Order: sequence, then structure tokens, then C-alpha cells
Amino acid sequence: MLSRDAAAIKVEDVYRLFVFHNATRAPARHADQELESQVYEISTRIADNLQMSLEQLFRQPEQDSAADSSATRRNAV
Repeated sequence: MLSRDAAAIKVEDVYRLFVFHNATRAPARHADQELESQVYEISTRIADNLQMSLEQLFRQPEQDSAADSSATRRNAV
């Protein structure tokens, strides 16, 4: 997976591969239905928030740093 272009890899894919792979998770024998529902809900929200590509994720700090530098230069003048 990591041999692909960073623009083609979603942060969610990496998260699911290395952190939280819900598809292989089986509920406990006496699992509480409400708890299982909450786990699913949280997993879905996480997926919604991780839809950017790895390229976008790692370019964001560079863009923020450039914006901060510009603001600092403007304030110094």
C-alpha cells in the first residue's frame, strides 16, 4: 500500500491498516448492543474525518508554516 502515490492513499486507509481495523473485529461473546453501536458510530465519524490523502496531510503543515512566516514578516514591518 505504501508504495503507491501519496495522493492516492487516504489517511483513513493507513489508520485502518495500522491502528483500528474494525472489519476483523468480532463482538465479544456477551457484547452490549449499545456499546457495539457506539463503536460503530465512532468508527464512522473517524472515517469521515480522515478522508484527506497523505499528500494533503503532509502539505498542510508546510502551508501553515508558510502562512505563519508571511504573517510574522508583515507584523515586523
